[in-house]
Amino acid sequence: MGEKREYRSSIRSRKLIRQAFYETLKEKSFEKITVTDIVKKADINRSTFYAHYPDVMGLIDEIQEEVLDYTQKFMGEIDFSDFFENPKPYLQNIVKLVAENNELYRLLMTSAMAAKQLDQLKYILIERTITTLNPPEMFRTSFEMEFAVRFFMGGIVDVYTQWLNGVIDCTLDELTDELAKMVIRSNKHLREGMLNETDAV
Repeated sequence: MGEKREYRSSIRSRKLIRQAFYETLKEKSFEKITVTDIVKKADINRSTFYAHYPDVMGLIDEIQEEVLDYTQKFMGEIDFSDFFENPKPYLQNIVKLVAENNELYRLLMTSAMAAKQLDQLKYILIERTITTLNPPEMFRTSFEMEFAVRFFMGGIVDVYTQWLNGVIDCTLDELTDELAKMVIRSNKHLREGMLNETDAV
């Protein structure tokens, strides 16, 4: 009985610590957040914080790992087989991921760790796409296909990141529609360009 109570108390403390961290991150950059900031906002003592995390970076590392694990699992359930022909359903899955974790992604992207975080998110998305994509006929080699996937997916992640950071002023649905149209137009031009190259040979 005592173990269950202790477990519930531990879960509650972690929840309070995280919520306090998220709220503080709205007020200052993560580099300036201290344990004191967090415990004051969470209304807990320092020993409670240190019972769960060695420092603020330990807390951030845990959150980022959980985000990446969740992203990996989410993307692992998506088959990108005909992405270039019909990109919108796949982009809508990315929107679902962003929408479900909007505040968390937005807050994490404000930190100096964002570059590393973005690289890992891109890697997860790109590798999943390459693994499940049925290569369109326009790609004559696996290199051409991989290059196109890295180009498009890297750009897509960057665009959604700009939206999260408030640089792009539109709704997620509007953004997704525009990205889908762009992929389709680019796919069409790419296909036509490669056909022209073949005819010229």
